Amino acid sequence: MLKLIFILGCSFFVFSCNNHDSKRNKILALSKDELVKEIAKENIVAGGAVGYAGIEPEQWVRYIALKTKTSEQDLIELTDHSNKTVKCYAFTALIEKKGKVIFDLLLKNITDTGKVTTFYGCIMESLTVGEFYMQNALAGEHINKIQKQILDSVVLFNGDSNLISGLNILENIPPTPTYYNLIRERAFQHPEYIAALAKYRDPSDRKTISDLLKNSDRSTQYWGIRAVINFPDRSFFQTLSEIAKTNYNTTVQSEEEYLNVLYKALVQYKNQASKNILKVAIHKATGMDSIKKIDLVYGALKKYPDSIYKNLIQYF
Repeated sequence: MLKLIFILGCSFFVFSCNNHDSKRNKILALSKDELVKEIAKENIVAGGAVGYAGIEPEQWVRYIALKTKTSEQDLIELTDHSNKTVKCYAFTALIEKKGKVIFDLLLKNITDTGKVTTFYGCIMESLTVGEFYMQNALAGEHINKIQKQILDSVVLFNGDSNLISGLNILENIPPTPTYYNLIRERAFQHPEYIAALAKYRDPSDRKTISDLLKNSDRSTQYWGIRAVINFPDRSFFQTLSEIAKTNYNTTVQSEEEYLNVLYKALVQYKNQASKNILKVAIHKATGMDSIKKIDLVYGALKKYPDSIYKNLIQYF
């Protein structure tokens, strides 16, 4: 998810202490239409406390007032408002009121790529409306398991990379035949789809995975290693072994996630060769890096245990 983050002082977008109560009361007295107009004019989704001092901003008071002066139907209608801030505040209010149409509205707006600016604490961030709706709907128990599966399918077929990443769809979606052709087609342009494609363990995809493993670009190779976790075909082991050996001296501090997936891929093979590689990786590490590598190997073995790795590290 692309974020625009700023650290802001408490002097921005907040009440002064002297006129706080007066301004607050004036805002609370505004009509529903006036509140909507002012929210759109300010055009920022603010939380209840902003700036270093955590002061209540006027925009938050407008939201509180709007929430008390609108019915569920009013809020549903406001999710169609032309202003993105109004759309997002309306959805937030429906969630807080436990509205019955949260999932329907989420599906309707998940592909809205219009931008909204949020301001919580000292952080200002730019999101699409779809991302905002998704974050807020998933923050609590607002959608059930079946609805989540439907949401994953909609997002996958829509192809929004930010939402796919945010929902962790490529890791969690089951390898059903319905998705295979779509995932395979996208994997040729977007290597991050390979991890999902590998779940099908189709022999025809071995070359695609092998090419990624042999790619000289580390960030591209990473996705090939991720694929091996889901499809540990023996044809990949030689290349994976070479990758591991060239990374004996790579530190966890510099490449933690890369080494994390590498060790998880190695333990899929459950053989003496993979055990020996992991043993050397641990023994070649020094100082804090040694401890960190042991932790990564332990994490891999805890998730994918096998008796062949017994005594590889003392506490496994």
